[in-house]
Amino acid sequence: MHGYVRLKYPTFEAIVEFNKTECKRTGEEHVLEDRVRLRRILRDVKGVGKGIPLEEAIIKKAAYLLFSITSTQPFHEGNKRTAYVTAKAFLKFNGFEMEAPKAELFDILEGIIFTRVTLNRVEEWLMGRVIRR
Repeated sequence: MHGYVRLKYPTFEAIVEFNKTECKRTGEEHVLEDRVRLRRILRDVKGVGKGIPLEEAIIKKAAYLLFSITSTQPFHEGNKRTAYVTAKAFLKFNGFEMEAPKAELFDILEGIIFTRVTLNRVEEWLMGRVIRR
């Protein structure tokens, strides 16, 4: 359906910078603990949402980034914040915005960490909180 559309993704380097910025903001030490894991997330997100309408695929990809960075913890600190900034950047690059109350976002991210929230739940949640810019 959208094979001809070229989506824009945050680069590996950009995500590392997102984490550096988030850690610096809170006084935490930036450490990339698993670069292979982060590269795998960036590779795998490209396959998410194939064969479905573009807008839905973009939301699924953003949910995947949010869920995967949060759950796999490639950084020593700031994984949830980095996941959020990465998902927001991906949406912005592709013409969308996330509008979510901070309390809801916190609950979703904490739920991912404590395995109470699945990827499907993140997708459902995000569907109602993404708008076209």
